[in-house]
Amino acid sequence: MEGGELRVEVKFTGLLAYELRAQEASYELAAGSLVSDLLAIIGRAFADRLPPSLYDPETETFHRMIALVRRDHGFLSPTEPLADGERLLMLSRAAGG
Repeated sequence: MEGGELRVEVKFTGLLAYELRAQEASYELAAGSLVSDLLAIIGRAFADRLPPSLYDPETETFHRMIALVRRDHGFLSPTEPLADGERLLMLSRAAGG
């Protein structure tokens, strides 16, 4: 991987895994990317599979019940930076996983 990139793995759980018809995916982002950048990429990639109750394609935002979780660190804020090699969980806080 080139010096200006990072890779993260995302495991989809519960309702998201069902709607996306996917269990996990890998993403390459620019160094310095934030959680919000990753959410935008995931949303655009799966916009055609997500119901309006989970994702708004016009604003490119997920419903507030959708969260990314870093193991041992809880729910991530959209403004948190990502680190190369991270494995994250994406879930619905209401449905679990």
